[in-house]
Amino acid sequence: MDFKAAWRAFSRGGARTLVSFHACGDVDAVASALALAQLLGDSVAAAPDNLNSQAVRLLERLGYPLQLFSEVDVSRFSRLVLVDGREAVVFGAAAQQFECFAGEKLLLDHHAAGGRGLKGFRSFVQPAGSCSELVWSLWKASGRRLPKAVALLLACGVYC
Repeated sequence: MDFKAAWRAFSRGGARTLVSFHACGDVDAVASALALAQLLGDSVAAAPDNLNSQAVRLLERLGYPLQLFSEVDVSRFSRLVLVDGREAVVFGAAAQQFECFAGEKLLLDHHAAGGRGLKGFRSFVQPAGSCSELVWSLWKASGRRLPKAVALLLACGVYC
């Protein structure tokens, strides 16, 4: 994947962005969503449902709040970005809501293709050990300095 081209697609100005991830979010998904939301600015990361216990502990330790998708007024956003999954089944009950989103829909994933993908999403897929690696590459392509707290999140995403 050309990360500079991907960065241009993700960072197009003026788009208020909602970032989410697969059901029962793990550390990689949560870290990727939070780090990407911070990179994009004017963005919110939201969980589609519960998180796994490691992700919960990480957020508690680092003091990162994370809203639930059901608590977010989706109409306030013109773009939806999903990270760490591309098959509809991994998004659980939220898959239909994601597919029905009216604005621009982007997907960033590191998994090999499998079952039915989400409909209507422009996908950026690169095989990697974690989605956090891809988000780090977007930070690098942006030319912006990576804050220590975001670096810690992404390192946890790579490690877990």
